[in-house]
Amino acid sequence: MRLLNKFFVSYDIIKGPTILYLNRLQIGRIHFHPSKKNIFTKQNGFVWIYDNRDVEFSSQIKNFLIYTAEPQEYFRDVCINIWEEEYGKIR
Repeated sequence: MRLLNKFFVSYDIIKGPTILYLNRLQIGRIHFHPSKKNIFTKQNGFVWIYDNRDVEFSSQIKNFLIYTAEPQEYFRDVCINIWEEEYGKIR
């Protein structure tokens, strides 16, 4: 989490629009805003949240996780916790 705070200065949580896929609904997304120290990307990183507790990462977030050796499962749990603090439990 310390690395996340160093390379991304803030985030926005956006609920909706709900998008229907075959086995899940996209219920929202989290935008992570990079800091000036972020050597991995100068663009926002996106995380899409689904109603089945699935999480999908943009290429900026994937690169961050690869370069810092952060486990995707750990970051997935962080994103779910961020979402649930704002909007409550996901199904």
